[in-house]
Amino acid sequence: MNKPLQLIARVTWLMLGLFIFSFSLVMLIEAKLGLSPWDVLHLGITYYLPFTFGQVIIGTGLLCVAIAYPLGIKPSSATIINMFFVGIFVDLIAAAGWVVPQESYLGRWVYLALGVLGCGLVQGYIFLPIWAPDPGIV
Repeated sequence: MNKPLQLIARVTWLMLGLFIFSFSLVMLIEAKLGLSPWDVLHLGITYYLPFTFGQVIIGTGLLCVAIAYPLGIKPSSATIINMFFVGIFVDLIAAAGWVVPQESYLGRWVYLALGVLGCGLVQGYIFLPIWAPDPGIV
């Protein structure tokens, strides 16, 4: 496969992975049974500032990049794509109502299990294989 087609395939696969990751993240939020430390920060900020969860993801990502860059840590294209598209996809999925809030503990536990499974599978089977062969892009 030639280079442009290979890049298009990798970026398409990345976008699919970011969408599935974002969907899994919304499931974790709706489960209301716990979040990762960064997502606790993002959710906490939404309680005090007039921003959506996705906007806070983008904002904290930009802040981290702004702090890291002067220290000599340059973000990769994958970092920038991740930062923006996870935030955008989370807001789109939440606004569309694709993940219906669950009242029962069983439904919330199912969301928790599917959310953790989805995040793990995406990170292990989509993100790593498409970016690992090219260390300059990570």
